[in-house]
Amino acid sequence: MIFQHFNLLSSRTVSENIALPLELDRNNKADINRKVNELLKIVGLEDKAHDYPRSLSGGQKQRVAIARALANDPYLLLCDEATSALDPATTQSILQLLRDINQRLGITILLITHEMEVIKTVCNHVAVIDKGKLLAKGTLSEIISNKENPIIKQFLNSGVMTIPQELNKKLQKEPQEGLFPLIEVEVNEKISVEEVLSIVYDQYKIPYKILKADVEYLGESNFGKLLLQLQGEEEENQQAIYHFNQNKIQNTVRGYA
Repeated sequence: MIFQHFNLLSSRTVSENIALPLELDRNNKADINRKVNELLKIVGLEDKAHDYPRSLSGGQKQRVAIARALANDPYLLLCDEATSALDPATTQSILQLLRDINQRLGITILLITHEMEVIKTVCNHVAVIDKGKLLAKGTLSEIISNKENPIIKQFLNSGVMTIPQELNKKLQKEPQEGLFPLIEVEVNEKISVEEVLSIVYDQYKIPYKILKADVEYLGESNFGKLLLQLQGEEEENQQAIYHFNQNKIQNTVRGYA
């Protein structure tokens, strides 16, 4: 198990903390030293072997805790909020280490977290649990595309996109002559950014501007939103929006500018 707050023994050096499970398992000293040296290389702390926890950064302490958890060659690592006590940059380095351990050593990792970015970075399969109840489970793509449950929606932070300030000043709620619609379009594993733009330009010949894009790629699928200004004739713009609606491509007209 990898704990949120490291749980290292302050009276032991880095090497001695990693060796503890092996000592409790009554391994001989030569095997313990060999294993500790291997684990120090895996977590990148060879030069900290004789240091005490008080001299380490938070990220280094968590690396020691990960090495200690690997000492007895587990088939499963349980990570309890393993990055929540770390700054963003250190969090990324620890997640990269966990991903490397998963792929290189073939160890399954069960990771408990409240941070969607952590899930997006390292997880293959996800279970969403709220108040002891299993709300959803599936691949990362399946969970991200599930917007119906309010808990999942909250984690995905799928609120409306902000409109650039200059356009927002002159934004009108109703269509007027000389103004073009601002449309927010959702992309997912069923509809890609390229397909949305192809519908607008190739199919309906509508000039457009991409005002904002918040899109992530997970595997071969994209997830997120585009904010477009359709700059065609009114009838052409309406035809494109009608096409989106007919094909269940989630979209919202935010106004006209």
